[in-house]
Amino acid sequence: MQATRKFDVGMNIRALGGGHAVFLEYGDGGADSSNHSGGDGDGDGDDDKDIFGALFLLPAQNTRKSMQSLISNLSSTSKLSSTKSSSSFPLHKFIENELSNDKVDLTLPRFRINYGVTSIKPNLVDLGIKAPFGNNGMFHEMSDDPLLHLDDVYHTAVMEVMEEGTVAAAATVAVMKTRSMPIPPEKLVFDRPFVVIILHKRTGTPLFIGKINDPDFIF
Repeated sequence: MQATRKFDVGMNIRALGGGHAVFLEYGDGGADSSNHSGGDGDGDGDDDKDIFGALFLLPAQNTRKSMQSLISNLSSTSKLSSTKSSSSFPLHKFIENELSNDKVDLTLPRFRINYGVTSIKPNLVDLGIKAPFGNNGMFHEMSDDPLLHLDDVYHTAVMEVMEEGTVAAAATVAVMKTRSMPIPPEKLVFDRPFVVIILHKRTGTPLFIGKINDPDFIF
């Protein structure tokens, strides 16, 4: 994707250790917001739309230290952190506070990433889910075998970002001219390791988080 227009974008964000961010909306999830109960009756449904989108985060520099700084800062200032803090705020607040609708020259690669197949049994046990893995008759309603238990749980995930799947919301732009030369827009090029978060915009709930070190580019 290569486009020069207005996006929800932030450059040199202090909360990301000087990193950059852009948010691309997917749409309203196919819901007819005009039919939602509790609306304001004007038919616009802006407060009711369930917008999903992708938040792309680019470290300030192409170094491991810069990437770690971006991730640690994001974790400490959002609900991605497991610790509660008076300074914590969800991702939708990050978008509201740190991004603005500005014109930018954006270049975003098509890519595909795969995770797994990987055992998540250790993670489940760490979360306290231990009973299903023991011979304690937990599945007696499914089987008469008292020794039936979970041996392992495997997880896999695939994410593919291309034109059909990452389409930003359309915008109408009025072009105004002046006698002076216009200031060229900032350039934001995701041509090195970055972070992507698929989230529900209204609540800031993350659905997928990935750190793209060496993406499988699609040409």
